[in-house]
Amino acid sequence: MTVRRFARLLAGAALVVVSAAGCGGTNEGTPEAEGPSPSSAVGDIVLPTPSPTFSLPPGETEPAAWKRCYNPPGGYSVAYPEEWYTVEGQYLCRFFHPEPFTIPENSEFPLLALNVEQTQYTIAEYRAIVTDPMYYTTVLNEDVTILGRPGVRFETVATGEGLNEAGTRRYGYLIDHGGGKALVVWTVALPSESRYDSWKSIVDVARDTVRFLHPNPEG
Repeated sequence: MTVRRFARLLAGAALVVVSAAGCGGTNEGTPEAEGPSPSSAVGDIVLPTPSPTFSLPPGETEPAAWKRCYNPPGGYSVAYPEEWYTVEGQYLCRFFHPEPFTIPENSEFPLLALNVEQTQYTIAEYRAIVTDPMYYTTVLNEDVTILGRPGVRFETVATGEGLNEAGTRRYGYLIDHGGGKALVVWTVALPSESRYDSWKSIVDVARDTVRFLHPNPEG
């Protein structure tokens, strides 16, 4: 699979406008239940009603000034800086950024400070995609253990041959989420982005906040 095709698979299908109204308070999703579940609407986005169904194991706490987002369909939860913005609905717990952002219709996703995705690729497959020498110069590509699971830490710089501007930097982790499938936690930034190093530090913290809700993702 080419990087271009891989990027196209990530294209959004609806316009999402992120605002404080859509991101404040808890971001806990609700598991599917019989019949319609209560919800509230913000613009064209239907937001799940907060639920206490999921919680951290006894004795665990969030990093200071962070809060947790639960994604039952993806099979994971993750924490993020509480003042940051995120989206819910079909993009629940996938994108986080210090400023409001939009996901345009039928276009590429914006470059955001913190991204989390449960994929259907194995770690080996995803690793090969994000370090393809045609599209990326690899700065870091090492095996690591994360949360007691096999993982990969990577950092690359775009060559300009693919969809990203030359010099675009990407840093993150692949974590085995059962059956070898990769959950990815990463940041990506243009060459001119002065906050890239601080975003890398955010990714390092977010990596350790990941919790899996069930052993194998649902899709």
